[in-house]
Amino acid sequence: MKIALALIAVLFAAAVAGLTLQASTASRLTSEKAELEALVALQKKQIGELEQAREKLEADARIYVAESAQLREKLASRETVAPAPEAEVSTDAAENAPEDRQARRDDRRQGWQKFLENPQAREAMRKQVTFGVRQNYADLARELALTPEQASAFYETLAARHSGFMQRDEEKIAPEETAKRLREVLGDAGYAKYEGYNKTLGERKFVNQVRQDLAGSGAPLQEGQFQTLMQVIGEEKARQPAVEGFEGGDSRGGFGGMRGRSAEAVQQYVTQQEELLARTVSRARNFLVADQVAALEEQGRTQLDMVKAGAALMQTRNRGGDR
Repeated sequence: MKIALALIAVLFAAAVAGLTLQASTASRLTSEKAELEALVALQKKQIGELEQAREKLEADARIYVAESAQLREKLASRETVAPAPEAEVSTDAAENAPEDRQARRDDRRQGWQKFLENPQAREAMRKQVTFGVRQNYADLARELALTPEQASAFYETLAARHSGFMQRDEEKIAPEETAKRLREVLGDAGYAKYEGYNKTLGERKFVNQVRQDLAGSGAPLQEGQFQTLMQVIGEEKARQPAVEGFEGGDSRGGFGGMRGRSAEAVQQYVTQQEELLARTVSRARNFLVADQVAALEEQGRTQLDMVKAGAALMQTRNRGGDR
């Protein structure tokens, strides 16, 4: 009888412990769900703000285009062209071509400065830059276990650095000052991790996009798969020789990185990116399921299309001399 009672007591205690564990687990999952819902709500709010800012920027851009067209018409109406022999016209055109190109560059620069004089435009651009910084460096902030205050200071410092294109000379922050501020926020060890993180930022953006594409699917990218894919891309990139003018890798693969490069160098770079994607996809089949491989390949093809479009645009500009 005593043994039976003891057994019942043990079973009762186990049942209570099980219920307690289930309650604790349910509470934790509820908390995590609430955090995720709050994060999704914040992202939706930020996306809404960016959409409004984009619409405002597009409206301002349309105004600028219209004003530029009117200015060009006025300038054209004031010009007088004297008849001249064909050879002489050709010579004059050749001599005046650099001035025309410089005038177009000055026109774009003045238009950009006018655009940035609009406080709403500057604020919209600042928000867009800050949003991009948060997306690119959120993983590092979590890895370093930054407090909300530290994370905010970290993002603001990086946003100020990446906003240099829309700042006046007196507003720009020297690279040394940026490094100093980051060290103050992150500490020496954290800053060293930040520098290492930057070296893989191109790959991280790409893999993060793949992860986002798979987030709502039945085969989300797991953390272990994320890290392995990052490692594979890094190894495959290290295998290929640098193309002159593109030593920075993906970070220079956009439109600006191709400006002024020879057609041969641009084509070599594009070919390398195609081969890199093919090797990465081949190795990824060893640790990703079919749907994940498809998302990886689709995202890679999308980026390749952008690289090719950039190459075509830059070659057109280079031929026309409008750089």
